[in-house]
Amino acid sequence: MVAAQWLLEAERQMDEAAIYTIHGFCQRMLATNAFESGVLFEQVLIQDEYELKKRVCADFWRRHCYPLSYDVAYAVSEIWSGPEQLLYEIQPYFTRRMPRNSRY
Repeated sequence: MVAAQWLLEAERQMDEAAIYTIHGFCQRMLATNAFESGVLFEQVLIQDEYELKKRVCADFWRRHCYPLSYDVAYAVSEIWSGPEQLLYEIQPYFTRRMPRNSRY
């Protein structure tokens, strides 16, 4: 008799069961446990990555090109005038199309 009651109770609670896709489940777990997982409490989906890529190129330029010696910096500036030009030339790599190298 106890088993029958247990099954009836389980049947009543089925409507309350949460059903998720794996993505929905992961999103819920990350939101619920944001502090423990080290992710932001609220995440935003980036629609246009251009500004992010622009900041990354500017950061790369600042970290790697500014410290160069004058001669090396001059050689780099002959290829790319700045971080915007660098982004323009590496953009095809982000779309997984290989760019044609017209310089060499």
